[in-house]
Amino acid sequence: MSLKRKIIILILISIGLFIPVISKYEKYVYTKEEQENIKKFLIDNNNNTKTYLMVLNIPKINLNKGIYNIADKNNNVSENIEILSGSNLDNNTIILAAHSGTASNAYFNNLNKLSINDILYIYYNQKKYTYIIKDMYYIPKKGYLKIEKNISNTLILITCSTIYNDKQIIITSYLENISML
Repeated sequence: MSLKRKIIILILISIGLFIPVISKYEKYVYTKEEQENIKKFLIDNNNNTKTYLMVLNIPKINLNKGIYNIADKNNNVSENIEILSGSNLDNNTIILAAHSGTASNAYFNNLNKLSINDILYIYYNQKKYTYIIKDMYYIPKKGYLKIEKNISNTLILITCSTIYNDKQIIITSYLENISML
């Protein structure tokens, strides 16, 4: 093997070793910045902080993530947890989708660790909404989900299954309590 080829192989191996370190560091910095934004959102009782529409908190899997308004350019599954257009905040029905996997945007990667009766929180409009998981199931990955028109007081989480390549996991939870912040 020529010296030039050995050098190229060595460079490629070196780059491959540093990519996971850089990716992990970038996620940490982003998470730290986001945690500051979430603190500001929760402390600001007048909701003058327009960073997020709401915050999703799932204690069991240590998820605490700001959710952008539906019309915001940051409300997309590529970078964040997306609030889907079928959501109806007037009747406390929220549908959220996010990626799972190993990328830095895999916010719903640990949804499969949740169980029936686990607690989820939404912080919205100076209130804390407590939801309890009542159903978890898989559906074929088709890019859409049929939802009853008359549902209310429901939080639905959607992501690709980390177990089955051709399925999505759907987690349905129901509103248990609303309290003022």
